[in-house]
Amino acid sequence: MGYAEKVLQAGERIVYRAHLHWIAYLSGILLIVAAVILALAAVAPLGEALRLGLIVAALIALFLGLFQLLRVWFVVSNTEIIVTNRRLIYKTGFIARDTVEMNLDKVESVLVEQSLAGRLLGFGRVIVRGAGAGLEPIDGRRAAAAAPHDRRASRMSAAAQRCWDAKAQGAPNFVHPLEAAWLAELPNDAGILDYGCSYGRMTAELAAAGWANVVGVDFSAGMVARGRREHPGLDLRHIAGLPLAEPDGAFDAALLFAVLTCIPADADQRALVAELRRVIRPRGPLYVSDYLLQQADPRYPARYQAGFARHGLYGVWDRDDGGVFRHHTRAALDALLSAFEPVAERELATVTMSGAPATALQLLVRRC
Repeated sequence: MGYAEKVLQAGERIVYRAHLHWIAYLSGILLIVAAVILALAAVAPLGEALRLGLIVAALIALFLGLFQLLRVWFVVSNTEIIVTNRRLIYKTGFIARDTVEMNLDKVESVLVEQSLAGRLLGFGRVIVRGAGAGLEPIDGRRAAAAAPHDRRASRMSAAAQRCWDAKAQGAPNFVHPLEAAWLAELPNDAGILDYGCSYGRMTAELAAAGWANVVGVDFSAGMVARGRREHPGLDLRHIAGLPLAEPDGAFDAALLFAVLTCIPADADQRALVAELRRVIRPRGPLYVSDYLLQQADPRYPARYQAGFARHGLYGVWDRDDGGVFRHHTRAALDALLSAFEPVAERELATVTMSGAPATALQLLVRRC
């Protein structure tokens, strides 16, 4: 039983199974052919030194050819490209596994690229793009592994923009607490970025604690406008998307409070964390606070299952008002922040925007 069969949901069935083309083996085959030619040439009446050189070259070509064939066989045998009646599934790897799943209703376009040889032999590249993460070219010629492709991380979707702008009119106060002692190493003139500042709650708290150079940025124009009304002295900025305008290492530290929960897609989260790492100076801290999977609340398992069926990620769930949110496993957060050095952590009880009890995890990491 393959990976796809193991993750099929109730009522889901496989309608098409693709595979990597045999042309992926071509380089290994050519190396073995070259080894045979060199070995045959060594049989001819030649000088001893030349014959020895040909034999050595033949052995090297044979070894490289066999190694290439084995490598490609391993990739091909551990790659699954499946289309079900609900989603597209792409899996590569055996121990280190890379899996991308996309609901069919999220697919925006499918592009097929073929050279003349590809047309004749039946191979090429298939590029799937969707509303969120997509698949990079699946290239049968090189047996290349597909990877998540960020198409939307640099800009908030129009639906999300409307959702957050509407919430700005009457949103409850966000409540993730700040452990100011974690940032005690920073001087009062340190440049701190509050990414996803919303209406500036944490920006204001940092300023009140004595840090004068705090910049808050947010995709929601409505939230930023609310923050400017409530905190007219703060530097709150509306941004249209990534990358940020600041140069590399522009900030001494950054905050990411209850932001990842608003970014469901893996690729979008990775793009954001990479951008924050770029603008934080070397050895500068990143303070993350976000929601874990809510195991104690009996409402959430059903929400997570419905979200998995719709979005292909467990922990993603849909609100009745159209918002899409994500709760995380600890392993997912650790993987996301793997380019940083862990410094401190704490798990705490908090509440959601609707006031329901929730568990959050706060992590202080340092840019390596």
